[in-house]
Amino acid sequence: MRKIAKIIDLKSIKKDNNFTNIRLRKDDLERFPFFRFYPDLIVKNLEIIWEENEKYANITIGNIGNKDSDRFMVYFDLEENPVSSNHRPQERIWIERIAAGDEITLEHIDFQHLAHVDNHNLENVYQIIVRVDAKDMILESNENNNIEVQDVSIVDTLLGNLELPNGAWGITLSCDYQKAYLASGVDGLYIVDISNSVNPRILGHIETPGHAWKVSVSCNEKKAYVVDGERGLQVIDISDVDHLIQLGSYDHFYPYIPDGSNEVSLSCDSSKAYLTFSDHGLHIIDITDSTNLSVIGTFSTPEYAHGVSISPDGRKAYIADRESLQILDISDPSNPVRIGEYSDLFWVSDISLSPDGSIAYLSCESGLEIVDISHPNNPTRLSRISDVGPVTISCDGMKAYILNDGYLKIFNIHDPSNPIFLANITIPNYSNIMIPRYLKDIVVSPDGKAYIVCYDLYEDNNLNMGLSIIDVSSF
Repeated sequence: MRKIAKIIDLKSIKKDNNFTNIRLRKDDLERFPFFRFYPDLIVKNLEIIWEENEKYANITIGNIGNKDSDRFMVYFDLEENPVSSNHRPQERIWIERIAAGDEITLEHIDFQHLAHVDNHNLENVYQIIVRVDAKDMILESNENNNIEVQDVSIVDTLLGNLELPNGAWGITLSCDYQKAYLASGVDGLYIVDISNSVNPRILGHIETPGHAWKVSVSCNEKKAYVVDGERGLQVIDISDVDHLIQLGSYDHFYPYIPDGSNEVSLSCDSSKAYLTFSDHGLHIIDITDSTNLSVIGTFSTPEYAHGVSISPDGRKAYIADRESLQILDISDPSNPVRIGEYSDLFWVSDISLSPDGSIAYLSCESGLEIVDISHPNNPTRLSRISDVGPVTISCDGMKAYILNDGYLKIFNIHDPSNPIFLANITIPNYSNIMIPRYLKDIVVSPDGKAYIVCYDLYEDNNLNMGLSIIDVSSF
């Protein structure tokens, strides 16, 4: 007896027909979208609790399709850095069925038992990836919407904070790490006693005529040099914190720059200031007479000069110039000369150097670019960290600290060509602020305290603006 194959012309089928008895392949569904009798699983809500003594998840999974699902699995992959050699932390849960249009909630999915000898208390975990129907056991209308990713972090690290009326843009510390100098935008300069991290307190304050973006302090700690936006550089006598006095200024009434891109660095002997003025490049200023500042030399950069750092020997200046790193020979400050350039960058705004001056860490829109500058005429890229935000390097050059979307991320940079993720720390009050510009600056003391300043640009957020002190000594 002959067997006759039944051929179905899919193109002739109408939407309102009933095709529940027709079994279709996945490529049929993609070619003929009017078939809508299949489930569609999504993660509707994911809550991760990640604390020292408890680590678990609550999750709601919904079926937004119009067919009941079959049995499937949910995977919780705990991403590590560094990756454990003998064990991968992963939790798997079977779900028997979710009816069309329905949802199911799983509570207190515990992760603590996944800790092991290579990852004590899951301290290496930085991210959790949830995959619904990870093995593609059921056919769905959309196979690309059932993955959810969430960063995890340690939260009990806040030591203390200090609220200021309008927050702060820049910070530097005294040599003994007992005082912090804060550039506070329209409020000028604050000097803060940080000898007690739990209870920082204001020692002195002075208003400046412009908008205080950044601040540097002389080597004898008797003068502060405030980058004051459109009002250039202001010199403040800080020898008596109870009576701060403005001594002089280098005024260039350039247009108001709302992103606070101006920066200042001082020579080792505090006789010269290196000041960036956006599209007006670099100005080298004689500051030996605080009441009569005078320009020594200038250099016009190709784009917009933002951050500036000086080499340990004082002979080179490194300028973050929006789309490039400009390297200048400043051995003759009256005639700075470009000797190198690294241009594979996008919107670089800040720069930090390694202690020996051989590596540049550039804060860009694309992340943290790490560049070898040991040969100034031929700088070369070593690696990139994708996190975007203000950065500082530890005193020993072994760690990088990046402010990113309300978090402080820490990386081991012992090998700058291969940065290793160490920690993702929630900054209290800022973890829900998804605008990096609120967190403006960071410095880290040798004893493992991170000093972070925040500024409310629009003055419309109920945030604790000012100084936060975070314990990072355990990383």
